[in-house]
Amino acid sequence: AVQGMGFDLRAWVDWLDGLTADVSGAAMGSPMTLRELAREEAGIDLDLLLLDWLGGQAVTSQFGTISTDLRDLVATPSASILSVTSATAAEAGLDAIEAALDELTSTVAAANGDLADLQGFVDQVAIRDGEALGVPYRRVQIAPTTDLRVAVVGDRMIIATTLDAFETALGVLDGTRPDGRASAGWAAVSAALPNDASGWSYGDGGAPLAGLTVMVTRSLAQSAKLSDPLEAARAKVITFPVV
Repeated sequence: AVQGMGFDLRAWVDWLDGLTADVSGAAMGSPMTLRELAREEAGIDLDLLLLDWLGGQAVTSQFGTISTDLRDLVATPSASILSVTSATAAEAGLDAIEAALDELTSTVAAANGDLADLQGFVDQVAIRDGEALGVPYRRVQIAPTTDLRVAVVGDRMIIATTLDAFETALGVLDGTRPDGRASAGWAAVSAALPNDASGWSYGDGGAPLAGLTVMVTRSLAQSAKLSDPLEAARAKVITFPVV
């Protein structure tokens, strides 16, 4: 299954800047933008972390379908390829995000239990380096259900849920694998986009729906198999009238 979207994140943050400034100005008499709030309250530079390097398009491919396998229910193998404005800026942004997480971990540790809610989060986050097909990546694990490979390759960033999905995405980028955009639906949506569109999305959900249909059909069949012996056993039960 393939999903694509276009989204101008910087334009939305610019809009939110104006909205936040209007609201804060009316409420407190001192206008403050979203960027300023993030910088002063959380020490986060939104431009450095995301806006300076994240592009406006993303394509996500799902390589499996929903099934009775718990791994498919929790994290179906998939990969997203996002555009970036600069590989150097993207790597710097990812470094800044990782540094912010390290700083948060230090802050929580220094609080000696006063930030117990955050402690539970930082204890479940782990980031370490890896490599596949000669391409370095960051492996980001959060709790037992999230395991991502993140890498910047040229003017694209890959976020994949499994190692196989990551290697498949690398094949898409080097042209050895199809990127899933050859469908008539994708072409129709792309051709109909206005020049001033601030966001769009396209999804081919046939495969996930087919997988869901198979799973439900199998579940119903299994329920029927279980009900037959239960009905037979119930028929053999002798009941006595109450006197």
